[in-house]
Amino acid sequence: GKTVSSSNHVRLATCFVDPIVEDVRTIYPCDPDRLLHGLDLAAKGHNVFITAETLDKIDREGIEMLKSYLSHWIDVTIMIFYRRYYDWLPSVFNEIHKGRRLVQQEKWEESIVDFLFQYSESYHRLHVVSLFNRLQQKFKKENIVLLDYHDKQTKGPEENLFCNMPNAAHMCNATRFIDTSTSNPSANLDYSDLAYGAKKEGLISIPDDRKMAQVAESIERYHKSNLNARKFERVCPSSSIL
Repeated sequence: GKTVSSSNHVRLATCFVDPIVEDVRTIYPCDPDRLLHGLDLAAKGHNVFITAETLDKIDREGIEMLKSYLSHWIDVTIMIFYRRYYDWLPSVFNEIHKGRRLVQQEKWEESIVDFLFQYSESYHRLHVVSLFNRLQQKFKKENIVLLDYHDKQTKGPEENLFCNMPNAAHMCNATRFIDTSTSNPSANLDYSDLAYGAKKEGLISIPDDRKMAQVAESIERYHKSNLNARKFERVCPSSSIL
């Protein structure tokens, strides 16, 4: 079997995603050479393993194109993870906001409640349930494997993926000895949120991102050492938003 490097996965995957989808082809443009390389591997009888989160944006037309492309292989297995919707959405929010900079004011002003209210419906079509329903219209059910992201029987998604993948015994064993828990960790936004709130109220001057990081770290140290890391009160979204 052959694998495609991680930087190549997404640039192959975006070839099947509608170019009008925001940012997808701007950041990761489709590379026809990746498609041709895959077909060359198929002609030589090699397997190809492709993974890219971008594929959750694929529409029915894109799935039709993907099916045509994959027809060059005799056996095709599509593996997708099920993650609980309201566990996944906060993760999406964190991914979008954890790298925010001071000049990106909209990312500081937007709360997770705002995010849910504005984007919950549009993100619903990207969730695994909607994706699964679109895929099974073009692929046989036996060719689609649904994995449980919350499975406690495995060390993590990587082991779950490779240990359920056909002909991947070596990768399965390898993932059991590799720590991948910090490959893309979420970030605690509470302390920087508090720092930004103080800045907004004129209580402190935070001129740049470096100072923001320093203030957030100071708040975190104080919270943990002086307040025993007491949990912050949360304002939950209303049932109408959920």
